[in-house]
Amino acid sequence: MTSLFLLSTGRTATTWIASVFAHAGARSLHEPEPRWLRLVGNAYAAGSLSHERAVATVRRARAADVDAGERPYVEANSLISGLTRPLLDAFADAIVVQIVREPVGYVQSAIAWGQYRTGGRILNVVPYRRLAEPQFRPLSVPERVRWARKDQFERLCWTWTAQNRAMRTQGADNPRHRVMRFDELVDPVRGRARLAELIAELGLTADIDTVMRAAASERNESAPRGAKVELDVQQRRRLWQVCGDEAARYGFGPTDA
Repeated sequence: MTSLFLLSTGRTATTWIASVFAHAGARSLHEPEPRWLRLVGNAYAAGSLSHERAVATVRRARAADVDAGERPYVEANSLISGLTRPLLDAFADAIVVQIVREPVGYVQSAIAWGQYRTGGRILNVVPYRRLAEPQFRPLSVPERVRWARKDQFERLCWTWTAQNRAMRTQGADNPRHRVMRFDELVDPVRGRARLAELIAELGLTADIDTVMRAAASERNESAPRGAKVELDVQQRRRLWQVCGDEAARYGFGPTDA
């Protein structure tokens, strides 16, 4: 039975997407347990875990859910974006969709949400809790100190680039890896069509309009906590320095900001 994993950097409406597929009749979950799977994904993306071990771990963590029942399994999860290739290899019928939000909107939303806020830095002491630049190098105390001193904005720009690059390169040349832009997903016409295609591909029969109305009526617990954040001219220039090359692969550029 076909399963579907929708992965992203976060701040890409994954809560709402999970609800859409639940109302369409799938066994649909948003960021399910175990939460330690995020550590495995980040370690794998950083090159610190072998592919064989990553695939075996993913199978142990998800096989019971993927293989159980008569309804297709759907997971919307920004925490395990580093496991794109292991998911594809662990489940022969799995589809992995990489949802990409243009970087300015992502950074603004993530800051309003509080991601990488100062108070949460103590949690980043846990190895691979978040993908971090020093993890891609041999152990270097100076690099770890430099990363710890970076502000929220700099960390988010780097994270957007690193996570999307990991998903893209891991899924390269695999027909079961798809890319969906966030702006298309939330577009009333294009998003409706793309979601309807995925629902049909899972073998589900559901009226897309009814499904989307039902999902829209539910409260979104992951809505931004703070006011909308505006980036100044220098921040926007810096963002495109960090994110520009990766963003261009999805058709994004400074004119989208």
